Amino acid sequence: MASGIFGVALTGLNAAQSGLLTTSHNVANAGTAGYNRQEIRQEASKPLFTGAGFFGRGVEVTNVVRAYSDFLQQSVLSAESAQGYLKGYEQQVNIIDGIVADPTVGLSPSIQDFFKGLQSAASNPASAPARQQMISLANTLASRFRQIDSRLQEVRVGVNEQITSTVSQINALATKIADLNNGIAARTSGAGRDPNDLLDQRDAVIQELNKLVKVTTLQQTDGSLNVAVGSGQMLVLGGTANQFSAIPSATDPESISVSFKQGFSDVPIPDNLLQGGKLGALLNFRTNTLNLAQNALGRVAIGLGRTMNEQHRLGQDLDGNMGGDLFQVSTPRVVNYANNGGNANIQAKLSSVGELTNSDYRVVFTQAGTYDVIRLSDNYKQNATAAQIAAGYTMDGVTFTLTAGAPLAGDSFLVQPTRGGARDFQMLVTDTNRIATAAPFRTDAPLTNVGTGKVDGGVSNSPYDKVTINFTGAGTFTVTDTTTGAPIARPGAAVPLTNASYVWAYPANATVTVNGWQTTISGVPASGDQFVVDKTVASKGTVNTGTGTIGEVVPDPAARPVGAPVPNPPQSVFLPQLDKVRNNVTVTFTSPTQFNVVDNTTGTTLASGLNYNPAIANAVSFNGWSIKLSGAPVAGDVFKVGPNTNASADSRNALALAGLQTANVLGDGSATYQSAYSQMVSTVGNQASEVKIGVKAQDTLVKEANSQKSEFSGVNLDEEAANLLKYQQAYLAASKVISIAQETFKSILNI
Repeated sequence: MASGIFGVALTGLNAAQSGLLTTSHNVANAGTAGYNRQEIRQEASKPLFTGAGFFGRGVEVTNVVRAYSDFLQQSVLSAESAQGYLKGYEQQVNIIDGIVADPTVGLSPSIQDFFKGLQSAASNPASAPARQQMISLANTLASRFRQIDSRLQEVRVGVNEQITSTVSQINALATKIADLNNGIAARTSGAGRDPNDLLDQRDAVIQELNKLVKVTTLQQTDGSLNVAVGSGQMLVLGGTANQFSAIPSATDPESISVSFKQGFSDVPIPDNLLQGGKLGALLNFRTNTLNLAQNALGRVAIGLGRTMNEQHRLGQDLDGNMGGDLFQVSTPRVVNYANNGGNANIQAKLSSVGELTNSDYRVVFTQAGTYDVIRLSDNYKQNATAAQIAAGYTMDGVTFTLTAGAPLAGDSFLVQPTRGGARDFQMLVTDTNRIATAAPFRTDAPLTNVGTGKVDGGVSNSPYDKVTINFTGAGTFTVTDTTTGAPIARPGAAVPLTNASYVWAYPANATVTVNGWQTTISGVPASGDQFVVDKTVASKGTVNTGTGTIGEVVPDPAARPVGAPVPNPPQSVFLPQLDKVRNNVTVTFTSPTQFNVVDNTTGTTLASGLNYNPAIANAVSFNGWSIKLSGAPVAGDVFKVGPNTNASADSRNALALAGLQTANVLGDGSATYQSAYSQMVSTVGNQASEVKIGVKAQDTLVKEANSQKSEFSGVNLDEEAANLLKYQQAYLAASKVISIAQETFKSILNI
């Protein structure tokens, strides 16, 4: 019986010792990150059967387990992955917000100062200091564009470096997880029990990895965990760690992309599949904020440069020459996908800056032999035939053209229409005499006129004039420059023009060419239907009843600078034909209600018997200019249009240039230069604000998730102190049993 008492007491002593050891281990690791409280599991030993019944044989410690909840662990992982993403995004977006929103170094003050200088030149067109100030402020504006773009490019380089660094950290953690998997598998299969401390270490490493990129785990029978990212790419497979690589993107070498190593090759992982954590934040920030900001800045630069250049060409400088370009304007960047199998080259040209977006585009040659043109900001897609791409296919103000070679199915081309707009923006004019403040023509009403007719100073026809197309029947329409009020004659009408020359036929005249641009009407318009081209952006009337549509506006392919041959390839800017804008033209009234127009320079009668209404201002347009006649002329009265000599005091073109500040020339005719920039600043600011709020909310969620996990599996020192007392008492009690057994055994020996 004594032997039985000794055995039972010894099991109690061992169990108490195990409890003390486990509790001491908990106390020692109370501050260890990721440590889960451990507990012993014990149960009664199998009883001994005797004739008197079953007698207990003490206690057995069956296992040491950790207080672990997979649900709570996954909650922490989910919360921390989102937290890592938001904090990573916040860090980057705050940099961009600080760059573009700074009221002292942002773009808006420079735009305002430039137009103040332009208005000063318009007020004093003959003043060399006013002209020099305009040039200086234009250079300052160009410098500001480039400075902001340079800062954004520095951010892009920094993002690439951080992606590379983060990928290295991910690979290191993956290797550590694989090593722990090997250790866990070896100990689990050998002992049949969980190596708790190794499991905790692995969970802690996975938790760190999850802060960098969102992961999913899959438990294996040998105790190891497979770790996957993205759409199921296995980063850790048992005891093997696969590797990610950070390499220049095959679609855009300026961007670092993440690839998955398979054998000797790298398999790219689409950015949108790597969600959560710091890596997901960097990739999404680059796509949704950095690209947006740089493209939007470039769009403003291109829009300002193009529209200013096109208006400046309509003017005349101090030396009597037609105006040239004020600013250097960037051209779209096209990148051939590195894995293209064909040898095709795609060229992109800007057609209408008013229709430009802040997006990049991808052109993909399909199995069907057509081309998908995809707007990457929202994945909107248009399909173009091979013939359309060969001729030039226009979408969102960008014309895509196959210029050489032949593609294979799947070949892809990245097009960035505005990315380099701010980087390449420069002031081209250095000579004050080259500022074209004057109009190239002037009007005159001779004193010999008898009637009370008048003529205004006139304006050069601008591609940004509003033009209205009105269908007067299913097969006829008229075209009117609504800005000047002048009717437009149909193309090919015989000279001299008559009143009938201003009626267009449909579909014979479906291609409408006006003021240096061209568009095409298709479908079946109905009488009363209307189409409008305003600031080179086409739209259809809101109450149209027919099925007619109007295409995108593109530059007139035959347009050319004064005296130059027809361009080949076609023109990529809006260039009204101004060869004859300075010819001597007379408007002669044959009666109070009719007049003829003669180009005296060429000896051509341009129009005969045109109607005149003395009750209103009558707009007349020829040779690239428009004038308004009013009052009551009589037969024999003459009005003249001719070259603008001694034009130093003329500021008509300068005023037109200054007027572009408030013109909605961007965003499909909805935004000025400054409002387009402000929209970008507002978008970035809203993103920064949203992320800041998200970070605060996510910090709370992480705190709650960790609190719940700690409450369930963390070490509570008060509880452990109580356990120490409990196991100490158990140990002492077991020792007392042994002592009593010894005394009893001695007593028996002494009988």
